Amino acid sequence: VVVGDDQAKEKLVAFNDQLLTNEEARLAQLGKIGKYLETLDIYAYFENESPDPRPVVAAAEELFALENPDIRVFYPLRDSASTMIMRGDYADGLAISQKTIAKFLPSRHELEASLAAEFAGQIATELEYAGQLDQAQALLESVKSHRDQIQQEQVRSSVDELIDGAEKRLSMVGQPLELEGQGIGGEAFGWADYRGKVVLVDFWATWCTPCLAEVPNIRDAYDRFHDEGFEVVGVNLDDDAEVVKEFLAAKQLPWKTIISPEAMGFANPNAQRYNISSIPFIALIDPAGNVAALHTRGDQIAIQVQELLDAHKTAPSTTEREGDPPADPAANGAEPAPTEGPDFGDAPEENPAGGEKAGPEDADVTESNAAATDAADEPVTPSNGDTAPGEEEAPDSADSADKTAELLATLAEVNPYAPPASLDNLGLVDFILSMQDKPKSIQYRDGFRDAIVQAADRVLDAEASDRFHTLAAQAKLNYLHRDACLGDEDADQQLQAAVEKLQNDERPEIAADVKFFQVERQALDARDGDVTSLPAHLDAVCAYLTEHQEALTSRHLRLASTAVEMINRLDEDARDEQFARLGKTLADSKDKQVSRYGRRLARSEPAAESNMIGQPLEITGVTIEGQPFDWSAYRGRVVLVDFWATWCGPCRAILPDLQRLHTQYREQGFEIVGISLDEDLDALTQYLSENHMPWVHLAGDGTSELAEKYGVRGIPSLMLVNQEGKVVSTGHNLGAIEKQLETLHKNEVNE
Repeated sequence: VVVGDDQAKEKLVAFNDQLLTNEEARLAQLGKIGKYLETLDIYAYFENESPDPRPVVAAAEELFALENPDIRVFYPLRDSASTMIMRGDYADGLAISQKTIAKFLPSRHELEASLAAEFAGQIATELEYAGQLDQAQALLESVKSHRDQIQQEQVRSSVDELIDGAEKRLSMVGQPLELEGQGIGGEAFGWADYRGKVVLVDFWATWCTPCLAEVPNIRDAYDRFHDEGFEVVGVNLDDDAEVVKEFLAAKQLPWKTIISPEAMGFANPNAQRYNISSIPFIALIDPAGNVAALHTRGDQIAIQVQELLDAHKTAPSTTEREGDPPADPAANGAEPAPTEGPDFGDAPEENPAGGEKAGPEDADVTESNAAATDAADEPVTPSNGDTAPGEEEAPDSADSADKTAELLATLAEVNPYAPPASLDNLGLVDFILSMQDKPKSIQYRDGFRDAIVQAADRVLDAEASDRFHTLAAQAKLNYLHRDACLGDEDADQQLQAAVEKLQNDERPEIAADVKFFQVERQALDARDGDVTSLPAHLDAVCAYLTEHQEALTSRHLRLASTAVEMINRLDEDARDEQFARLGKTLADSKDKQVSRYGRRLARSEPAAESNMIGQPLEITGVTIEGQPFDWSAYRGRVVLVDFWATWCGPCRAILPDLQRLHTQYREQGFEIVGISLDEDLDALTQYLSENHMPWVHLAGDGTSELAEKYGVRGIPSLMLVNQEGKVVSTGHNLGAIEKQLETLHKNEVNE
């Protein structure tokens, strides 16, 4: 049905009918499950504009009534509950969740129990972040009531962590909020200065798209209610303070943003205190300093702020007693929270790394910046009927939305990193150099490369010194090559065009770069060609790498991985010889990453990965999020371990098939674990943010040790691990591994 087979559903119905009459009890029960799934049809429920939950609830009850329900029953129940909550049917979603947890959390099967615990955490978080705090608490009570029945210590421990963390957050309501930190420029922050005001506290980060999507809603409330006593405090959870400074310099948000320089990211003491591990996390604080609401989002921000302000106006004043901090921050000499942000257009002309233009999701953030040009925010000079400052009416929200929409459409076409038109050659070269000094996390943002290419082209098209032309050409080639190595086809095409244009340039540095890119292109073009021609192409690659051994860096890794791709097409005897030659050349490099890659290739033992068949696989390390990896949590599942890197073309080429397998077998307990051999973690983070890879990824220094431990030569290197934790198949492509995966799945169904 999903792929367009109109008869698939009829075939499925007929197959379920056949199973129902099977003498084998397990198969007959499988038929019952199939029949109930026909009735449940959770996907139709999700897509319906006005869904009727009753058929889903009835089908779920039938599943609960099955004798000895197993994991095949768990998955549709999980999907039903989650989908209902996503659609806003919190009561029915909660009821199904509670019964599912009661059925599977005490299971003697570790996989079922661990999945139930994971499901409980997911639903509790979804309810909490939807603002359904009472339902979230009710779910936690259900989990707690079954906690002592859990048979696995590890599952019980994870449930304890879930309960402790969620209750820390849910218990915030009605209690004073503790907040500490300093301004982004190092200035002091006094939380007591905000007493007597309604305050929105926003835990956020520049990389968090949902956080940025809330900025226009927060800004709208700020514009409307600031003069009535409403303030905003942003608690930033980025890992890099410089990134935040660049962001705020361009965005000019008119409220205080605080950080904890000694504990950046989620180690921020404010986040740790309340176990905040997902953002955006928004808390509304009443004038007495107590938490009035959590997870207020969208239009509800302005509505709830208005309610708190109205309640404060009609209530007797209790916030300014003798000895209390004054309501006005300026009254005790502290710097008041800012009331106006500069016009967006007044940002420094040369601030290319400030504005973030990372795709349509960031449009809301741009909208908040555009709102700074609204009349309510501009300094006003009274004349000829102009309203004096402080007397203007709140802007009409519809008019404001129209204005920001117009500005948004205009700004969407503008690259915020683009070099100013007024720059001469010297200014353009200085611009390129300053851009290259920006943090790597900024350098991977949309528009950044285009800005450097634009500046370089302007220098190359003008009369300039050889030094300026060389610097511009190298910058253009390097940034195009960087993105081409990440699979950006547009960058790859631009790179080819640039190399062709510069192929007759006699300046030594440019000629050397052109030669490298030509050798790389020849290898890329040859890798899928006639296998008999591959040895000659490999000779050319190794000759080039040997000649330039002293200068090898990470930019040569795409060439090296292309050579590995060619070697893997040769017969076994030829492969060993070629691996040894290529590996030795790379291993002697002064570059640590290139040298390590070479040492793996040069190992004397042939086909080391294949020696793992039948052996247990043990994986340790740290995930890309910085969390310790728990390999034992995967016991009982079929797992595909993928050693890969962003600079590896063959690794990227198999991504669609990995995504397909993950979707196809995930509900049967199949998982993927990616082990990245990237040393540039910014490039890895950027790649993962742009490509759907919804499985755990290990990264950092420990991954290279894992690759060496298990004899990984070229990448991608794939290892399929069965439910017992033993390797059953290895390879550099998915052909044989997928067949083995199908076999494991069939065996599991037949057991």
